Amino acid sequence: MSIAKTIKAGLLAASFALAGALSADATVIWDQSPDTTGGSSTSNTWTNNSDGQNFAEIVNFGQGGTLTGIDIFSYDGYGSVGGAVTIRIWADDGGLPGALITSIDSEIATIDTEATSLVSVSRKYAEFDFAFDAGSFWIGMSGTGYTLGQTGLDNIIDDRMAQFSGETYSHLASVTGDMAFRLHGELGDVEVPEPAPLALLGLGLIGLGIARKRNA
Repeated sequence: MSIAKTIKAGLLAASFALAGALSADATVIWDQSPDTTGGSSTSNTWTNNSDGQNFAEIVNFGQGGTLTGIDIFSYDGYGSVGGAVTIRIWADDGGLPGALITSIDSEIATIDTEATSLVSVSRKYAEFDFAFDAGSFWIGMSGTGYTLGQTGLDNIIDDRMAQFSGETYSHLASVTGDMAFRLHGELGDVEVPEPAPLALLGLGLIGLGIARKRNA
């Protein structure tokens, strides 16, 4: 193998290892799933369309961090892997949704029954990136141009599921129960290894390649 190919292969392997280490650290940082909360629902799934009725729930973090994904729970018949979704994040205005912070386009990456033992209810997971500061904000995910469904937990957690019509806030829909969802990400600053170790790895591979060439 040439020196250039040796270096390229080594750096590629290092980058894969780095990416794996970072993704492995990502975890559930907000858990309002059916199994964790003990909430149940027999017919409590609501229309959840980004162009029509959709929902968001308030969350509060004591420190900043980064969101990397969201789960919502709804009946099995709603949504499919690869289906387009809209993730909207709103500022908190004294316990009510305030200004829209961002609207993110993503797609359903996974559908399974993780964190829900409810009959015919499944988890829909989508990935995105959003950095946030300590404090409160509202978040929800809906189908883009179709209903993704949204399960409302029948046990009241904070009575704070907000209902929207498109991007227009309507009211706090406590009759629907709280929103069944989870958030994935990291709290605090995510430490990214400095480039120095990769540079040293590259130099080492160069030396190895030169040594092999001399031996040849």
